[in-house]
Amino acid sequence: MFTSVGRRSLRRAAALLSCAVLTACGGGNGTTDRAAADDAAPRARESSATPSPVPTPPEPRGPELRFSAKKTAGYPFTARVVSARVTPDIPPKVPFAVPARSGTTYVEVVVKLRADEAGRQTVAPPAGVWLVEYPACDKGRVAGERSVACMSAEVTDGFYTEQTMAYQGMEGPYDVEPSGTLLQADTSYYTRFWQIVPEDTVLEDSRLCVSHTQPRICVPLGEIEQSGA
Repeated sequence: MFTSVGRRSLRRAAALLSCAVLTACGGGNGTTDRAAADDAAPRARESSATPSPVPTPPEPRGPELRFSAKKTAGYPFTARVVSARVTPDIPPKVPFAVPARSGTTYVEVVVKLRADEAGRQTVAPPAGVWLVEYPACDKGRVAGERSVACMSAEVTDGFYTEQTMAYQGMEGPYDVEPSGTLLQADTSYYTRFWQIVPEDTVLEDSRLCVSHTQPRICVPLGEIEQSGA
């Protein structure tokens, strides 16, 4: 017969053997634990990764230009310049888009505007309200066969909300068509216009103005890019 000491020795040996088997088969703290840790590591790295930035619309620059109600048919606005560039072409989707004639080009200006009165729908300002005033503006110039004086904008685009500008830019669909003049209350919109100028015009120190005002209401236009730059 086994003594009590012998039985205890057998139980101890069996326990040791069981632990050895578990370890060899991947139990306890062996292979399975290591595999689980290896599998969890990429997930931990993914969860701690920096999230993708949320798109934001382009920021305007410079001071506000304030449109009087008289010049916008009773609907006052504030506007700020977003960008400006020189280009001979207007995007085909814009109504009445034609390339600039020989000896001339366009100044394309993007602005962000908003009705000056809270809580009220409003009518968008027409193209003729905008004017890029350049140093030789009032002198008039001869460009090719066409005399080009200092004229207000000839063509204007539709209107885009901040969300559309953030995610699609001006390549996306209009929020308000160029022919649709009603803008929603308390909403900022982006739009752009094109003004024809002589091709060799010096545009440094140009200003964005409300046309046909004396004295003119203007703000600096800022940097003007060349098309394709």
